[in-house]
This record gives sequence, structure tokens and C-alpha cells, in this order.
Amino acid sequence: QVIDAVPNVIFVRDREGHFLLGNQALAQSYGTSTEGLIGLTEESFNSNTDEVTSSYQNDLIVINSRTSKFIPDQKVTHADGSVHWYNTVKIPLIDNDECNKVLAVATDITNSKRTAEDLRLVNKRKDEFLAMLAHELRNPLAPMRNAVQLLNMQKNTNPTVERACNV
Repeated sequence: QVIDAVPNVIFVRDREGHFLLGNQALAQSYGTSTEGLIGLTEESFNSNTDEVTSSYQNDLIVINSRTSKFIPDQKVTHADGSVHWYNTVKIPLIDNDECNKVLAVATDITNSKRTAEDLRLVNKRKDEFLAMLAHELRNPLAPMRNAVQLLNMQKNTNPTVERACNV
């Protein structure tokens, strides 16, 4: 009940990549039940072989090294085809001095990634707009500046013309 109440994805896999335990958040992302996960591998739920291979390789690194590993910005394709991003911690589970399992806790950072990307795009559009604005302002101002310089070179004594040139 505790791990099902947590919004984070939590699971345990063995050395072969079979799910031994998975919480509701994981089951929901893969379009199944917690019972439906048990004994299956990630390949049963995620068609992206690069993601599956990377995740499994990280499992093996943790199991073989018996050292926890933090995996930032891990991309996972859900059952519905949507792409999500996770910050994941994988922890080796040692039993009787043997390590054949890994515990993973993953936090969904998809909204943060999307917000950061949106901000990057907004900033890029702002820069493009300012560049265009500067260009568009330079075009009509250049002839006006040249005309004022010519008027200033004539040493006109008319105060209205002099005031206009100063403006």
C-alpha cells in the first residue's frame, strides 16, 4: 500500500530484467496492473529497444558493482506512446552476500523538462523578434540620419530647421 501511494515509479527487477515487484505508478505507465508486471521484462511494455537496453544495462552495472547509481533525464516511452522523462536512482539489493536484484525509484520530471523547453523556445523567439526589430528600425532610420547630417553640413540659420536637426 505504501509504494502504491507514492507518485514515484518503484520497482525491483532481477538480473535477467524480470519485474519482481512494481507499484501502481509503474503499472499505470505501462497500461497494466501491478500483478500484470510480475515475471515480465520491460520489453513487454516498452517498444523502444534503445530505452529498454539502456535501462537493463544500468541494472546490470548496479548489480555487478553493488553500488547505487543516479540516472538523470532517463527517457521512457509509456504504453500509450507518450514520452516521459525520469530522474532515477537504482540501488543494489544484497541478500546472503549475493546481489541479483536492483531496486529503482524514479521521479517523473516530464513537466519540468517541457517547461524548460518551452522557456528555451520563448527565449529564442524573443531573440529572433529583437533581431528583426533592430533590422526593421535600422532600414528607415539610416536615410533619415543621412538627411539630418546633410542639413547639419549646410549650416542653416533657420531655428526651426536647426531644432528639427537636433531632434
